[in-house]
Amino acid sequence: ADSRRASAGSPHAGPLPLWIRKTLAPLLRQVGAMSANPYVRLALGLALAAGVECVGFLLGQRLLSLTAQVFGALLEVLGNTVHIDGTRVSSGPRAFVVVAECTAITPIALLWGALLAYPGALRRRLIGAAFGALGLLLLNQARLLGLWWVAGRWPESFDFAHLYVGQGAMMLAVLLLFVASVAAPGRGAINLRSRPAQS
Repeated sequence: ADSRRASAGSPHAGPLPLWIRKTLAPLLRQVGAMSANPYVRLALGLALAAGVECVGFLLGQRLLSLTAQVFGALLEVLGNTVHIDGTRVSSGPRAFVVVAECTAITPIALLWGALLAYPGALRRRLIGAAFGALGLLLLNQARLLGLWWVAGRWPESFDFAHLYVGQGAMMLAVLLLFVASVAAPGRGAINLRSRPAQS
């Protein structure tokens, strides 16, 4: 019992030494106060979205090639004979060239920026960011498969499907994933139920 009391009173008790905790405490309080400001949260959200876009730009050809390889692998699973040359995916007379708009980097940037700007519980927002990014990556590949099918069946409708249907579906998915993340049960969640009438 005496040894436990001595350990508890030691300046090095706990996960961090006492001097580190005393140094970090004012900084953490200041960061918490700043994050309570909606304008600061909005600025941080925009900065994160821009940062994710910059990462996608820096990855450049490697990100496009990876998207093309995954897309080509899915086409092969569906029974197509596929040839992949860098960012070009071809099968028979059809060929796609994967460009920046064919990746999920922009929708992920928008989702992460919105979640950072929202004043909800951090744990719930982190979970939403992780599962949301995974969902957007999967949906983006489904979008590419749908465009491939449209190009084979109705080539005259490809531009409309590409510019409006596919991109619109991705933006709608960002909105739905954001709402699902911030409206999940827990402290700080959006209350989607109507309040009872006051008597």
